[in-house]
Amino acid sequence: MKKLLTGTALVLISTLLVNIGNYGLNMFLARFLGPSMFAEATALSTLVLCFSFIALGIQITAAKYLSEISDQDTRTAMVQNLKYFVNQASWVLAAVIGFASWFIADFLQFESNLPFVVLALGIPSYFCLSIHRGAAQASQSFKSLSVSYVVEMIVRILISVGLILTIPQEEFFMIMLSTGFSVSLIIAAILSRPAKSKILLLPRILPTKMMLFFESIMVYEFAQILINYSDLLLVKHHFSADVAGLYSSLSIIGKVVYFATWSIVLVMIPKVIEKEKKGEDHRALFNISLLIVAFSGLGIVLTCFFFGNSIIGLIMGTQYLAAAPLLWKYALSTCLFSLANIFCYYYMSLDKFSPMYIALGFGLAQITLLQFFHASIAQVIYIQIGLMSAFLMCMIGFKLYQNHRSSIIHLLSNTLIKKQTIIKR
Repeated sequence: MKKLLTGTALVLISTLLVNIGNYGLNMFLARFLGPSMFAEATALSTLVLCFSFIALGIQITAAKYLSEISDQDTRTAMVQNLKYFVNQASWVLAAVIGFASWFIADFLQFESNLPFVVLALGIPSYFCLSIHRGAAQASQSFKSLSVSYVVEMIVRILISVGLILTIPQEEFFMIMLSTGFSVSLIIAAILSRPAKSKILLLPRILPTKMMLFFESIMVYEFAQILINYSDLLLVKHHFSADVAGLYSSLSIIGKVVYFATWSIVLVMIPKVIEKEKKGEDHRALFNISLLIVAFSGLGIVLTCFFFGNSIIGLIMGTQYLAAAPLLWKYALSTCLFSLANIFCYYYMSLDKFSPMYIALGFGLAQITLLQFFHASIAQVIYIQIGLMSAFLMCMIGFKLYQNHRSSIIHLLSNTLIKKQTIIKR
């Protein structure tokens, strides 16, 4: 428990620093660009975050299976194998994004496809970086993991802001932002490389169990993309640039619940796997993780409820105040999702994947409902609150079933036996 709290504190501090840096960047962009162009900047960063969920799937898979390897040389060899396969796949994805850049630009109402081409060039480094982070997570090197996140954030801010201030021409702003994203990922990947050690030559083949886990977790990461970011992209597609800018301000602030509590998931996963491997009880880890997220989320929602105008005005500027009454509602939706997220990752750490299909169902439901019902941004948020409430209830029901599964099966078996006995009589 002490290790959980220590690791959580370290990652939480780095996450806090990263969030402060990101919010500082968003404050600058919101005020410098105005609602219309800020909506474009948010759409661009949303695509990066979509890639981040793929990277996270790679990171969690690496963390899970590298944590099961005790020999350092074997672990290093497995890292090299992972990088080999991931590097090939990432360049294929980068090429696909590059070719599809015109369609993406048209859908999101961008004038140029170049920002998306530049983003695509950073994908291979992003996925390589995720393997380095997975290795650090597996060895519980939370200091190295934390430094990696902070370095990425600092480089991104310096390059993005530096280029915008140096070349203050609107037609190049989005290209500068995408350059900041890609270069920061490249530098973070280089600096986070593990120390060199004796490298064993393992066959270049990935374990079937690892591939099945990765495929399973990517289903959930896809569900997270739908739940977390489909609203932003659809609002950018369906609404005017100014309205999309107002909604972007809600999303940037409201999702602080999710990002502030993400460190809990990062630390919980390897701890749960470690205890499960040793045959130790890990329910306390789940309970304390859930409580931390619940209290943190509730505090943020209440703060947004009482001080919504002040928060929007301070962070985004007075031109975004029209969205302030909806801020706490957006934060509530994010809080509900963050709580459900703890359930999902906990059970996936135990190789129980039913929750990810439940999440996928809600993700598909969200994108379907928002496609047909988007009369206002308030309606968009209400739909998300309803869906995330139902999602959390399903996760609570799933846990209750898992806790009492043997009793339920025993009860059903006895009931069936009694019915058969009565029929025979």
